[in-house]
Amino acid sequence: YGVITEQTVPESRLLTRGNPETPTGEALPPAAFSVLAMLDPHLGTVETSAGERRAALARWITHTDNPLVRRVIVNRLWQWHFGNGLVDTPSDFGYGGGRPSHPELLDWLAEELAKRNWSLKAMHRLIVTSETYQQVSTESHDDNRANIDADNRLLWRQNPRRIEAEAIRDSVLFVSGKLNPERGGPGFEDFEYQDAYAPISNCVTADEPALWRRSIY
Repeated sequence: YGVITEQTVPESRLLTRGNPETPTGEALPPAAFSVLAMLDPHLGTVETSAGERRAALARWITHTDNPLVRRVIVNRLWQWHFGNGLVDTPSDFGYGGGRPSHPELLDWLAEELAKRNWSLKAMHRLIVTSETYQQVSTESHDDNRANIDADNRLLWRQNPRRIEAEAIRDSVLFVSGKLNPERGGPGFEDFEYQDAYAPISNCVTADEPALWRRSIY
């Protein structure tokens, strides 16, 4: 156990033209963006402690009426799986950012995130089991869609993209017919460690089912 003192919150004042050398007026209370009119931007008073301010900000971010955060999250998930987000400026959802290629889909995914209790695993599963994700990345020679939508913003095919080493290993095991679907139990080490003047690691070359288990579950 230890004694923790409450951190003193420094005052925030209005800065004329953004100059920190010219603070004017009374101290400002903590607040969030007022541009989101459906949410109360006030997060406390000048006397509100740092911990209470963080808690109020967390509640504001995850509020069910907040239309921004859920859209940003699902857009990032979509970008991870497709290479590009539904909004091509994932760090800018403001007026200066890009417009969503599929606004109805973005809204639906944001609603699904809330319905699924903000479970990112559930959203990953929803995306990768969709017909859109499972499309091939190639195009036929007589296909005119490439001339209409060369950037594939309309998602008429999958985007070719790099994958991680773990996914490559699992894919090779699956294609060879050796992928071990077993789950649970102790893991395995593909290196044997020996104590000497300096630690030595030797690669295990045994060809057995224990080494054919998946890298990613």
